[in-house]
Amino acid sequence: MSRKFNIAIDIDGVLRDVVYTAVRLYNEAFAEKTGKTISRADVTEYNFRNSMPELEDPVRWIFDENMHSVLHNSPAFSGIKEALQMLKPFCNITILSKQPSKLAQEYTTHWLWWHGIGDLADEICMFCDHKRNHTSRYDIVVDDYPENFRGMRDDQMAVLISAPYNLAFEEVDKLLEDWMGGPSG
Repeated sequence: MSRKFNIAIDIDGVLRDVVYTAVRLYNEAFAEKTGKTISRADVTEYNFRNSMPELEDPVRWIFDENMHSVLHNSPAFSGIKEALQMLKPFCNITILSKQPSKLAQEYTTHWLWWHGIGDLADEICMFCDHKRNHTSRYDIVVDDYPENFRGMRDDQMAVLISAPYNLAFEEVDKLLEDWMGGPSG
């Protein structure tokens, strides 16, 4: 029998659609006041700042003030459970995500099992302060944050989940240049 691949998969933005829930909550809170709504496509940066101008600190508002709604109630991306089931015979699956607090870890653990994803993982790690420092043990890393691919070995595969908030990420061109010898385009 051949060796299984070791794959690390991020949660937020890869398995769980936190942007959908954040946008819904933002519109519920501010649409009447501002007279406009935003969509997923309007979230064009990783920290939500330009997308949610009424908020001084959108990340804190989303992941602290609205933690339960965002981490507990966000939907799983369509087909993600089925994709993991297909990978399972060929991969040791690690769910690798930094969750900022014990409560966030509890909500996320519940979410993983509620969506039938937790039992597909061989390992779940939510304590890594800097995920990119832990990716060297994996053959494949699936993430929506390009910075987490920095420092990967040449024999590893990085899978960047495309989203409006990471397409303009200033490091993407640099990372592609480092890996492929030329800018994206």
